[in-house]
Amino acid sequence: MLYVNVHAGRFVREIGAALAAGFVVTTDYGATTWDLVQGARRGEFPFRVYGDQQDFMPRPNDPYAAPGTQDMTADVNFTDLAAAGEAAGLKVVHFGHERDLVGDDLPEVLRSADDQPAVAEFLGNPVFKVLLLGKGTGDPLAGHFPIGPKPLRAREQDVAKARREKVSAVARALRTSGFVS
Repeated sequence: MLYVNVHAGRFVREIGAALAAGFVVTTDYGATTWDLVQGARRGEFPFRVYGDQQDFMPRPNDPYAAPGTQDMTADVNFTDLAAAGEAAGLKVVHFGHERDLVGDDLPEVLRSADDQPAVAEFLGNPVFKVLLLGKGTGDPLAGHFPIGPKPLRAREQDVAKARREKVSAVARALRTSGFVS
């Protein structure tokens, strides 16, 4: 099962169309289409329920456990957002872990968070990602990130030969239905 936000792509396209020059920064829980599908196959569904019992600790994913007292969230499909941005004239400047924004200062920031476990956990969370889209900006962040960007799209060789035609058929169906651009 995949959770799909059918309006996120439209929102990014509208921002891209309105932006003459600048950046669009999206940070959230999420992954690429490929990673979301692979996670779903392993039973890792991109849906979380949070309550007030511990900071940044999801409850068992039961949205009916305490109605009205917990937040529900689904992971962002960053591949879809990037494609929507590119369709609106934005360029992918960077996609990767949220902690990439800290760059070379990450070890120092983590040490300074020793007495703040929630901050350290937040910065170390591999599920929290950042997508940086730009228009008319050049590449002002070249060399800033210690680790190169994560790929947003799966390569054909990442998919087993027996499944490649099925993947293409699903992609066509999603484009036809308007779920992805």
